[in-house]
Amino acid sequence: TVLNPNANWNGPTVMTALGDSLYVVQNNRLHRVNPNDGSFQLLGETSWAGATSAAAVDGSVYIVQADHLHRVNPNDGSWTVIGSARWIGATVMTSLSGWLYIVENSHLHRVNPNDGSYQTLGGASWAGATSISSVNGELYIIQNGRLHRVSPNSGNWTVIGQGTWAGPTTMSASAGSCR
Repeated sequence: TVLNPNANWNGPTVMTALGDSLYVVQNNRLHRVNPNDGSFQLLGETSWAGATSAAAVDGSVYIVQADHLHRVNPNDGSWTVIGSARWIGATVMTSLSGWLYIVENSHLHRVNPNDGSYQTLGGASWAGATSISSVNGELYIIQNGRLHRVSPNSGNWTVIGQGTWAGPTTMSASAGSCR
């Protein structure tokens, strides 16, 4: 079913969900999208060129762009840079239990969304990670075609299944059981 035949979603760079809306960066602009009918609203005047990842936590949208972590107001698109860390090479981001998790330069980081402080988790190299999501209190990362379950506290991981996940570039999960 085509929800909004007037919308053209070719080339979006990042997407996340918050409340009952989707937030999509496309053509360097942030859009709030109604998932029921596909209608959308442009938020703010900011160019989000080069955005590499997005996630939502505690009522805000977070976007990594230009090597900085931005907290974005989901109502008007206004934003603030969070912390002083440079997120050069950040590839994927998700949220879990009030924290942000970012894979950057092959390392997994747990990030405080209030001040941008972070902790590097585990010693695994996450080079080649294409997707990250969370469900049931665990992180899941697709890296080099394999699905990994990752502890959000230690970074310890286990490969799940024997299949190869060739090609996924995004992954998402919702509350409830993962089946």
